[in-house]
Amino acid sequence: DEEIDRETVRALTLATPARQADWLKLWNSETERAPMGRACRAWITGGSAITTDKALFDLAGYTGAVTADLFGEAAVFADAAAFWRAQDAAVAEKIEGYRQRGWAGVTVLERGVYFHRWDYEQTTKKQGGKVIVEQRHDGTVTFHEGWLKASEARKARTPTDRVADGPEEVARPEMSGPMADYISLHRHGAAQVGLIRNPALALRLMAAHVLCWSALWNVRPHAPGSVKEATLESVDGSPARAELDAARDRAGTLFEALGAPVPGRSGDAYHLCETFAALLAMSDAEVMQVVAVAMAETLESGGPAVEAVLHACAADPATFWQPDAAFFDLLRDRRVTRSFLAETVSPEAAQKAETATLKAQKAQLVSALAARDGSDGDAWTPGWMQVPPARHVDGASCPPVDAWARIAGLFEAVDAETSADQLSPRKASAA
Repeated sequence: DEEIDRETVRALTLATPARQADWLKLWNSETERAPMGRACRAWITGGSAITTDKALFDLAGYTGAVTADLFGEAAVFADAAAFWRAQDAAVAEKIEGYRQRGWAGVTVLERGVYFHRWDYEQTTKKQGGKVIVEQRHDGTVTFHEGWLKASEARKARTPTDRVADGPEEVARPEMSGPMADYISLHRHGAAQVGLIRNPALALRLMAAHVLCWSALWNVRPHAPGSVKEATLESVDGSPARAELDAARDRAGTLFEALGAPVPGRSGDAYHLCETFAALLAMSDAEVMQVVAVAMAETLESGGPAVEAVLHACAADPATFWQPDAAFFDLLRDRRVTRSFLAETVSPEAAQKAETATLKAQKAQLVSALAARDGSDGDAWTPGWMQVPPARHVDGASCPPVDAWARIAGLFEAVDAETSADQLSPRKASAA
């Protein structure tokens, strides 16, 4: 018989007795299926559950109802409308702050609309960069600072810039939006593991977050987002996710061994001090484990920070990834597929496949990779999963490559000045 998993049990503790009875009827039914896990939570709350960690406002002044589960590890806003009234007021206050600080504009996306980085170019406030406000149905609000639509960015360039840049011809991006999500999330997973394995680097990155963030460092765990459910399933089942989950469990046991609850964002001063007291009782090595997990869980995906971590931690995304069904399904560009064939088969084979359909090209690629798996040769890794990342179509935009290009110079200088004995990934791992 199928067992009720832990996530479903937690979701059911949020339900009223009547709603729990409805769920049990579905569970015992021979013709209907009861929702499980995240689907159960959504079924109980009537949509996306909004947990209290999403609030930008002070919970102490919130007058709406909040429901906590029996485990004390989650608290959910019982009235979504009341939450959004308070959240909208907090967002409006932040927007006014951006305007007072001289930002050219603030664009608020419709709730549920994703901010697609590949449609924008990042720039500075001085160069006319805007703030894009992204609001998820689960209550998450993200402020993306310093972005312009690609068309606006081109218009904003001076005539001198345009001459230096050459003709205005812009190659079509080599990744579709969903593929960019897929690659970014898998690279993010590898970067998270890099932090788990290198606590000394995680501590320094955390210090940078503390020093550079505003509003008293409002930190939220990273919540993978993608327009494709298959991408989320691929990331959830990856070795990187498994290692992160194991590290999280190990960190939790450190608190449990001291009789303290696993820390969670609650806005409760007593819980904060309880956590602080537990950390004081831990050894430096144990605290570093906790810090590394905290930094890994709050690392934002799809940007320069991930590329910086992969470089500094010497983390190889290919260690935690291999081409799967989701990857091949998202592969929709024949230019890229031909580049893959040139690497896995031969340049001649790629040339012969130029007029073939995308389906035929992908079938040939799958066959070539299967043959490699059966041999003693090295596994193939696309440029998108290398460190540093590499593009497959000259002149085409590629999110991880473009992100690394922005910051590569910073780390070339650090690499030149830092001796082999300082902050090497191996020494950091042993710390």
